[in-house]
Amino acid sequence: MSILHSFDFSAIDEMDPSLGDGHHVVFDREVPFELRIQDPSLGPQEVGTLEAVKVKILVLGDDNTPNHIRIEITSENDLFF
Repeated sequence: MSILHSFDFSAIDEMDPSLGDGHHVVFDREVPFELRIQDPSLGPQEVGTLEAVKVKILVLGDDNTPNHIRIEITSENDLFF
């Protein structure tokens, strides 16, 4: 068993600015995306690059009848994605 399994990360989770206004996480995973560059005059590339993009879905209120839904999409490979 890894030593990381024995740590309590709840204090770190509480520092997440996404959770600061009452939202809670309902989905938090890396999802494979095929990214293509598109030139307006030429159209999209034939073949794109496959990247693992982190997708986080946060809900404010009840999961079945949310007051607000936020979707965060981030990439460690491209900080300005």
